[in-house]
Amino acid sequence: NNCEHFAEWCTTGQAESSQVRRAIRFAGTVCIAAGAVAITAVGTGLAVRAKRRKDARDGR
Repeated sequence: NNCEHFAEWCTTGQAESSQVRRAIRFAGTVCIAAGAVAITAVGTGLAVRAKRRKDARDGR
């Protein structure tokens, strides 16, 4: 709980906080972005590795 959460509960009877909702949304966005970066890094790494192997087979 935080002060905003408690104040919201006192005035409306609803136990929720816009700060908490924003923090959860931000954390979700960060996780999605990190996943996209990880997928891109793995894909790039695999492509580079495949090219190096092909070049090695071709004698380059």
